[in-house]
Amino acid sequence: FPVTIRDVLVFTCGSVRFAIPIRLTQKVIQAQEITPVSSSLKQVVGVIDYHGEIIPVISLREYFQQPAKELEPSDRFIIIDNLRIKIALVADDTEDIVSFSKDQIKEVKTVFQGLSLFKLVNNNKGIVYIYDPESVFSRTELADLEKLTKKGA
Repeated sequence: FPVTIRDVLVFTCGSVRFAIPIRLTQKVIQAQEITPVSSSLKQVVGVIDYHGEIIPVISLREYFQQPAKELEPSDRFIIIDNLRIKIALVADDTEDIVSFSKDQIKEVKTVFQGLSLFKLVNNNKGIVYIYDPESVFSRTELADLEKLTKKGA
């Protein structure tokens, strides 16, 4: 996505702060029961039925070497639409909608093992990783996620 990200939703997952462009964010909902599914993607924790739509649930904890934790009623799901499919990101909490200037955004090649080409901002509250599903998932992984959205998969 362009380096001129303006409005983003900042959220936390463990001790890591993330931001996702508002243009991709459809809704933030309270966590609900997740149905486990078999997936080749280790970050998929299951699926939810959201108004009759099957949506894969993704945990970013795996990428950022954060300890796994049980889902709590206070957790949030951030429903995003990356044009191909909708996914729900598990968030411990949502913070705020903020704007970053082009100058604040840095692109890094590798953040953690298995996670490359990430953009980040280091502001007065610390580092915020800008999440872009188009660059995080390969085409094969997106195809696997799409399969999960088909009822009876």
